[in-house]
Amino acid sequence: MKENRDGEIAEKAMKERSVIGLMVSLTIWVTASSSVLAQSQRYPTNAELRRLLRTFNTVPSSVNSGTEDRRTLSEKRSLESFVTSWSRVNPAVAPFLGQWGGIEASISIFPSNVRGRVCIIFIGYEGDLSSADFDIGNVSNGQIRTSRSFGRALIIRQGNRLGLAGIYRNGADISAYEFPRPLRIPTNSSLLNLPNASRIIQQFNAAGCRTSLPNRR
Repeated sequence: MKENRDGEIAEKAMKERSVIGLMVSLTIWVTASSSVLAQSQRYPTNAELRRLLRTFNTVPSSVNSGTEDRRTLSEKRSLESFVTSWSRVNPAVAPFLGQWGGIEASISIFPSNVRGRVCIIFIGYEGDLSSADFDIGNVSNGQIRTSRSFGRALIIRQGNRLGLAGIYRNGADISAYEFPRPLRIPTNSSLLNLPNASRIIQQFNAAGCRTSLPNRR
């Protein structure tokens, strides 16, 4: 009887640890992705941004916190060629270009006909709760400043990672994106056939956003 009792206690303890582990994982996921899903109330100060960047390399960019690069060689070369071409006519925006992957989300940053400006499409992949948004950012001092869908947020690049930083209800926060892929022309299908897909495409076209190589001068 005592052995059975001890076995039941051990099994219960294991289940409790599993539940706690799951709760911790979910907390990490929500914390890492919350800054993307909410609007930033204001731009981070230089001091706040420096503090966020100190631990930026530890911020996960995937649910499994993995760092495996699954892009094909063709994808890497295609994006590299695209970025190189745009760096000749709009060097400030070139380092940010591409479709960057994050936790159940992606940020696609496109060049624009307007020098120093980029177009941004965010997609959150959450099944029935999936969402998409369009924003325009201005590049200054190596940072992209947004003011619409993301609120007053900053997009920075540090090494091979992209960070979206802002001030939210719980204070300053930053989310991470990695492994950029070539940009695709936005379509209803690429925007998950969401109700606002057509509106995003209209905004994209009206803002002079580009998916092709720059015009030769």
